[in-house]
Amino acid sequence: MTRAFIAFAVVLAAQQATAAPSKKSIEPDADKILRQMTDYLASLQSFHDNRVNRLNADLASAGDPRILRMKRSELASVQRNFDDRKAELEKARQIDIISHRVAAGILEVTQ
Repeated sequence: MTRAFIAFAVVLAAQQATAAPSKKSIEPDADKILRQMTDYLASLQSFHDNRVNRLNADLASAGDPRILRMKRSELASVQRNFDDRKAELEKARQIDIISHRVAAGILEVTQ
């Protein structure tokens, strides 16, 4: 019985994979999530720009070499952090989520 069900699930999955979708539509949640990601990215960009401007102003007014070194290091750290967060968002944007059932039933594994 277990082998028969597995064979059924494989055949059903193959049919689902090769069947042409009858209608392309955007999931309502997908659109909502994309808008949230876009808003977050805009917020991240705005925060980054403000922080960089503040650090550049601090650099322009700093006279002590130790303060200059500290602010340059902080600026590099801010840029790395921004790049990492932006790359993480871009990677998440490329994920493809399929929301249709491939198979249904109970799989029993026996020895």
